Amino acid sequence: MYDEIKSYCPLVDKEVSEGECYDVQMVRSGFIKSSILDFELNTKRAEFFCSFCRFNQLECEPPLAVQRVGSISDNVGEI
Repeated sequence: MYDEIKSYCPLVDKEVSEGECYDVQMVRSGFIKSSILDFELNTKRAEFFCSFCRFNQLECEPPLAVQRVGSISDNVGEI
């Protein structure tokens, strides 16, 4: 067994596991139905708290190996 990592979540005003946080992000993003959660998700509150949360696994920066420099239009001349 492993020790489950929990962090305080102001959205639900309690400590939640990484899995619970991920489920909220999946519902918030529309990938899964809200029936997976054991509470009704207030989407306005979720946008307020989750958009800038450091534990949000769906809105983090990609690894450095896949980050692009500049935009596609900046690189069109190179193709």
